[in-house]
Amino acid sequence: MYPLADDLNLGFQNAVGHELSIPMPGHPIPPASVDKTKKDIATFEKLMDEHDVVFQLMDSRESRWLPTVIGASKGKVGVAAHVCHLVS
Repeated sequence: MYPLADDLNLGFQNAVGHELSIPMPGHPIPPASVDKTKKDIATFEKLMDEHDVVFQLMDSRESRWLPTVIGASKGKVGVAAHVCHLVS
């Protein structure tokens, strides 16, 4: 996530990545993962509050729904990209 006001030349040298588990609609959250998922969503919301633009690399459309809803509710700009898994 990148705070736009920190560097208007858009040199992303200070960008930091976060690996978070985001639930998808229709997919149950295993009981052993509930606490981690809640923590990840809270972390995501905190990061959204602290930044102007959020770049999301997700592996499916379904996984982008919650970040999109949270971002829209906070008036944030989100850029989503699909991560493709190639099997040879």
